[in-house]
Amino acid sequence: MKAPANVILKGALITLSAYAIIALGDAFLKLATQHHPLLYVGTVVNLIQIVVILVIAPFFGGYKNLYRTKSLMPHLARGVASTIVYLSFIYAISHMEIAKTYAFYLTQPFFLALFAHMLTHEKIGRHRIGALICGFCGVLIILRPGFTAFDLAVLAALSCAIFFACTNILVKIIDKTDHWMSFVFYILLVQTPIIIAMLFILEPAPFASFTPTTLPHMTITAIMFTAALALFAIALRLIDAALFGGLEYSVLIWGALFGYFMFAEVPDIWTALGALVIVASGLYLVYRERKAKHVLVELQE
Repeated sequence: MKAPANVILKGALITLSAYAIIALGDAFLKLATQHHPLLYVGTVVNLIQIVVILVIAPFFGGYKNLYRTKSLMPHLARGVASTIVYLSFIYAISHMEIAKTYAFYLTQPFFLALFAHMLTHEKIGRHRIGALICGFCGVLIILRPGFTAFDLAVLAALSCAIFFACTNILVKIIDKTDHWMSFVFYILLVQTPIIIAMLFILEPAPFASFTPTTLPHMTITAIMFTAALALFAIALRLIDAALFGGLEYSVLIWGALFGYFMFAEVPDIWTALGALVIVASGLYLVYRERKAKHVLVELQE
């Protein structure tokens, strides 16, 4: 049974907020990576996230809510998938333009809708398919990509999209009594040791670039990422995965805004046009979800 219309709207607003928050975190992450290697930034951000979640845990029911779960294996699987997302993203952007990397990454809603159909039997109607395709067309308008050979960088970017879809769909099968903090805790539990190990293996002087001036950037990034992970888990319990994935395209809007105000990056006409298509497809997706619910309620009455 579909969720009530007001619950769908609440879930959509939480999702949009989460994507805005994570885009802000990415902006500060970009500031930090201008001074440090990416693995160093990733390690510090993960360690700060651990501190953040340990500090706030007493205010949200205590430390037991971090690890208490009836779905340990799905949580650990999310941690593994999240680590693959991070490592795939690193490889992709080191071998391919960032814009093209994000173009492939934003195919995630298609994989998410497909996984949701296979695992949780969510329906993929023509309106959802149309909205998702329109959103992806908006991405193509912004990027205006030419022909890209299928190499390992492309495979890594697609892997990032696929495994991010996995982390999101796994939320659907995790016990509903699990606290939102556990969704953050188990990702950090798996991801942090792997990233630290890679830092020491791949960087000859792991902390040689340390400077206290960039710690605020990475602290803000860690707080934003922690908040976004929590909101993603909450939102996915309120709305279908296809709607959640469709709203992901809004991250381009937030990215353009933060890019303008923080890096003086002025979007061109193609970016503005693509953003308009993305916003329109996202709004249509929300509208169709609410309309479908109203029709269902009328039929039941």
